[in-house]
Amino acid sequence: MAKFGSIAPLDRGFTIEPVRGEPAPAPLAVYAGDDLIATAASQDHADIRAILETGLNIVVKIDGQVAPPALLISLPFGDSDD
Repeated sequence: MAKFGSIAPLDRGFTIEPVRGEPAPAPLAVYAGDDLIATAASQDHADIRAILETGLNIVVKIDGQVAPPALLISLPFGDSDD
């Protein structure tokens, strides 16, 4: 991931989607609600799109304990949304 903005707090609900308002094909970005948090590096787009295209429910988090912060994508466990 590249171009991180403010990521506090890290437990906010994150989504991955094309950058809003950009023409297709827009770069992928991480949002917390309406806040743009980060854009994906172009070399990561194919991998992220492959994950998204599976249609599986995913949990998106940012690990702020490492430098630079890292995007974490996982499958939810149990009946919870997280």
